[in-house]
Amino acid sequence: AVSAAVVFVISSLLMPAFDMLLLGRWAGPSTFVLVTSYILVYGSLTFFLSVWMRGEVWITMMLAIVAMLWDAMIRTGKLGGAAPGIREVITVLLPPQSALFRLETAFGAETPIPWVAFGFVLAYSLILTIAALVSLRVREF
Repeated sequence: AVSAAVVFVISSLLMPAFDMLLLGRWAGPSTFVLVTSYILVYGSLTFFLSVWMRGEVWITMMLAIVAMLWDAMIRTGKLGGAAPGIREVITVLLPPQSALFRLETAFGAETPIPWVAFGFVLAYSLILTIAALVSLRVREF
């Protein structure tokens, strides 16, 4: 929790500074929503993976890259011929890149925050955090 707070503070200072430098203005409170979303998604995923294996940060990073590529292939229609159900199962198991992309788009375009996407991020991170806590409890026995 302390490291998440440190990451949030550093990111919340750097992102507005880059906005001011590159855009000449601050993008608004969506900055904090975007930072929080990434911390929630990848923090909870790393927490869950750390219960069961070593190298969880590297695995999280690889899953993030795969999720970005998977989401890009879905958006471009490259997976239209995939077996029914397989595409949906893989999309659910990977980090919610589509929701993160909607939040990034709102941030970049300075449009209202898509709270439905943020809700999806919250649900994903809550499920993984609960699964990690249950896994810790199961491992103790």
